[in-house]
Amino acid sequence: MKKQRSPGYQRSKEQKKNSFLDLPPDMLLELKTRGFEESKNPVYALEAFLIAREADLEIPSWTLSWLDGPFKEFYASSGKKNLNELLGFSRGQGQQGTAFKALAVAERNDILLRDIARLRSHFNMSLEEASYMVARRLEETPLAEFNRTVFKVKKDITDRTLRDLYSSEPIYEQIEKQFRKRPWTEKDKAKYLELYPPDSLPLRLSSQFRLN
Repeated sequence: MKKQRSPGYQRSKEQKKNSFLDLPPDMLLELKTRGFEESKNPVYALEAFLIAREADLEIPSWTLSWLDGPFKEFYASSGKKNLNELLGFSRGQGQQGTAFKALAVAERNDILLRDIARLRSHFNMSLEEASYMVARRLEETPLAEFNRTVFKVKKDITDRTLRDLYSSEPIYEQIEKQFRKRPWTEKDKAKYLELYPPDSLPLRLSSQFRLN
């Protein structure tokens, strides 16, 4: 009998479209603010703008400040200067990739760390257990299916690295608390666990949900 594969990490267009509202807007804006402060990547500013607009919130002042200088320079040049370059989306000569490509790795990490938060909040898992499950799920995802984006993001991240990343970002503890406010039914839990390789589950969960 052919071994059944777990679905792995495959993001559909619909998932990406709705990903902004997976968490409360204020928490998402905090994530984008921290990302921009640490990396100065303009995509974080663009996402913060879109999140605020979608949630009908006031646009963060730092986002407007990011727009201010480039817009003035673009206007002063009568549109002759490249707005992509002024906003920082296109890197200068000698710098590889674009701002969107640079953010692809951070987005991958955020997807994985949110799943660790889900496992910890809904299944009362240790960080070690949850990190191992997420790493195994990523490992089982065929590279061709994982890289369904414009930019080819590698899968090379271990459960140890995931633990370190999670521990270094206190906001994921807040995300855990947010997930706990929306408890899952037993059916929800069983369906979610089916996304993971059976051998990655702690024995107590395999027995509880009768997963093989």
